[in-house]
Amino acid sequence: MSRVTEDLILWILASPLIILRALGRGVRHLRYVRVVSTPSIPCEWCAEAISLMEAWRCPCGFTYYGHVLQVCPVCGGSAAYVRCHACGAATLLPEA
Repeated sequence: MSRVTEDLILWILASPLIILRALGRGVRHLRYVRVVSTPSIPCEWCAEAISLMEAWRCPCGFTYYGHVLQVCPVCGGSAAYVRCHACGAATLLPEA
């Protein structure tokens, strides 16, 4: 077999896996966009609204006002979870 034929066969076999990975990334991105575009999310435990727009302290120590998923201007980090003020449970935030 020629090199082109081998490459074509490998591409055909790998295509479903590549498509599945792309779909997974798309679903994760849609979850992220949905959270970024809302001012609050419900707590997974008590269903109370958790505000995503308030003063936040980054792990680097910088405090800023805005959306929790806003990138810290000092270190470039963002929050991984938010804590409910009503019940104290933590809710994981989606990754970009």
